[in-house]
Amino acid sequence: MRSLRRKASYTLAVLLSFSASGARGAEVPPPWLDAQGYAAASTEMPQQQPFNVFQPTGPISTSAALGSPGGTDTSGAAAVYVDYGHIGISVGGMARKPDVGPSSDIVGSGSAVGEWSDLFTIQPANSALQFTQGTLVFSLPLSGTANADGAGGTQLAGGGWNLDVQLGTCDPGCTFSQQGSWIDQGPAGGGFVYTGDPIAGLMHVSVPIQFAASMPLDVKLSVYAQALGGVPEFATASGEFGHTLLWGGFESVTDSHGATVSDYTVMSSSGTDWSKPVSEPEQPAETISAAAVIAALASTRSCLRTSNRASACTRRREPRGR
Repeated sequence: MRSLRRKASYTLAVLLSFSASGARGAEVPPPWLDAQGYAAASTEMPQQQPFNVFQPTGPISTSAALGSPGGTDTSGAAAVYVDYGHIGISVGGMARKPDVGPSSDIVGSGSAVGEWSDLFTIQPANSALQFTQGTLVFSLPLSGTANADGAGGTQLAGGGWNLDVQLGTCDPGCTFSQQGSWIDQGPAGGGFVYTGDPIAGLMHVSVPIQFAASMPLDVKLSVYAQALGGVPEFATASGEFGHTLLWGGFESVTDSHGATVSDYTVMSSSGTDWSKPVSEPEQPAETISAAAVIAALASTRSCLRTSNRASACTRRREPRGR
């Protein structure tokens, strides 16, 4: 059995694996949407099926699934839905070694990032408040589920998530972040463990603002899951954030003296009224679910049994007009 120290290092590696997708966005003024990630299945020859969509209008719905050959039944899958005010992500991996064989790692994994970026202005009806300071409190509902099964504790399985929010240009008061991770530590380590902030919750965030000034709003969610194959059991890991992140709207706007400001209008580059909560799409087909990822993994397992070479299953839905 691998030591708990290595498992702890694995958890840290998962959290560090979230790449900064904002580098591309930093070169393009808002508004824009970004969905990127990959499905991976690794044996002696690691393979990866990436996806990468960056555009000003939404929604974006994209996914990838990948299976690896060699009799290992190794698969990874990732899916992202992103629009202004809504991010949904599901990732998963499964892996099994048919026998003790070579010592090389057999890994199935999925990783995905969804992000929206916009510019908006709070225009007060009272002209005396123009370009003065104030405070905004907004809400951000977040929910998800995590699963990890390290083949009875003999292998590694786990994942993590990271949320980054920036509203305004002050530093550090305009940034907010949360993260968590999960791992199967096996019977000796107490089984399944989740660390970090609760996956399900309603976050209330307070940030300083300037009335009548253009302010950035950037929200990015990253999720990762990885399974290291056992003998002969499957190791599996998944992160289900398919009905995850929804903008909850403004809870309060106050001036520099703490007095409530209720008469204002919100303008944004994307056309979104950020003072109001965003609801999920009406059509279930437009959301990402754990079932879709599980089905993708099952299909790659089927491909592995009928082909001597790698097979990749990818799907991308073209964006609809807003």
